[in-house]
Amino acid sequence: MTSKTKSLISSKSKKDILTSIESYGLSLVTEWTRTELLKLQKDSRLPIIMALKNGDYLVSSYLVEKVSEICWKVEHLEFIDKRSAIFYCSLMHLGKITEAKELYKIDKHVGQLDLDKSLFRIRLDNAHTAKDQFKIGLYSSRYEESKGKLRLLKQELEILIAQAKYYNSRLLTGK
Repeated sequence: MTSKTKSLISSKSKKDILTSIESYGLSLVTEWTRTELLKLQKDSRLPIIMALKNGDYLVSSYLVEKVSEICWKVEHLEFIDKRSAIFYCSLMHLGKITEAKELYKIDKHVGQLDLDKSLFRIRLDNAHTAKDQFKIGLYSSRYEESKGKLRLLKQELEILIAQAKYYNSRLLTGK
């Protein structure tokens, strides 16, 4: 072997060794980070919220899965508002179970009313196409009624979300 060949082998070997060392160091840091995050998620007084690359969120020890733009899943529960799902997990972590359940109940009701409103709108449009005055009157009133209820429930949902933010901020500031 020539000296040039030996030097290529040794420089290639050094690169492999350095790459192996970096890889080993990175795996140690990654494992330590995971372990510490798990401890923080379980033991922290405040809920830790992390956005994941795939659109999901980790909220303390809960996973908020993005099913679609209007559907977020926490365990077996489905939410239409991402904030509701995140604050539900936050409230559960804080031990505010009653408040968390109320938030879920309102979010679910908002989703149902939103669906009702959409269905009545479609039926109203079809009644206009068919020029059926009875159905126009019926679906028009139901559409307006569901719109009004939806507006009120969305306001209530915003109040509950604001309360959940307040609980978190009180813990953060210690007040």
